[in-house]
Amino acid sequence: MNPIATIFSLLAATFFGAGDFCGGLAVRRAGLMATLIASQGAGAVLLFVLAIVSSPLRIAPLDVALAALAGLCAALGIAALYRGLATGIVAVVAPVSAVLAALVPAIVGALGGEAPPLSAMAGAALCLPAVAILSWQDEEAGGRAAVRSSLISGALAGILLGAAFAGIALMRSEAGLWPLFAMRLSAFAAVLLFYAAQAVLRAGGSAAGGTMAGQPEHRLQPKHEPAPQKRSSGSLFFLAAALASGALDASGTAAFRAASGSGPLMIVSVMTSLYPAITVLLARAFFAQRIGPRRAAGLVLALAGICLVGLR
Repeated sequence: MNPIATIFSLLAATFFGAGDFCGGLAVRRAGLMATLIASQGAGAVLLFVLAIVSSPLRIAPLDVALAALAGLCAALGIAALYRGLATGIVAVVAPVSAVLAALVPAIVGALGGEAPPLSAMAGAALCLPAVAILSWQDEEAGGRAAVRSSLISGALAGILLGAAFAGIALMRSEAGLWPLFAMRLSAFAAVLLFYAAQAVLRAGGSAAGGTMAGQPEHRLQPKHEPAPQKRSSGSLFFLAAALASGALDASGTAAFRAASGSGPLMIVSVMTSLYPAITVLLARAFFAQRIGPRRAAGLVLALAGICLVGLR
């Protein structure tokens, strides 16, 4: 594969993995919705600045349509992923979503007539199980209902995020980074609308059943969104983590756009989905979390796949 596509694919994986790490820190401090609003807003601002600097405004209606759909898919995919991770079985949700996020754009590339070299195909074949291994968490499996719900959440998140990746790859290169800004603006608007709808439903539920039924108001908070900690102690940390998450995710999107424009989508998407390796390594570096033999094997498998993809 083209070395430029390989480099940008690995950059995208690095940015996405670091962004997820920072986003996880922010969610622990301030909750899911506040993190999504801050990170998506920061990503939109960064992409707007980069778009102005890199190219004049040349965006066609097709680019706008693709950006709107990709942004909506990205916002819904992230929401489904976090909801599944918070309420379901992580050991089911994480690998299913990661693998499907790689397979959906790979299928789109194959349908478009891509024919990568055999070495790149073999490398991608090694990277797919590596993604699943690196995403897997050691948690007890629940009953059939919990497993089924986790499968649905993981599949929904993976398909939506994969569709967002495919939409990015289909955007015209002549438009520069403006479609990515429009995509992030669409995702930001979707998050704000979801938050507003959630607030209206919560207020309606509080008025209807909070005081009349004698239920405490804190029970009306969604179970999948952890309660924020004291803002006075961690507001600055949350802001830094959320802004970093948005900036890194936006940078990963731009790197994926560059990679998909210079290499086969079906290989680029698989390599980009190795981002869990970066999250694992950062957790090891900052929190001394044990990698374990299984994840170490996943890292080795991922490196072997990357080497095969990079062969010419």
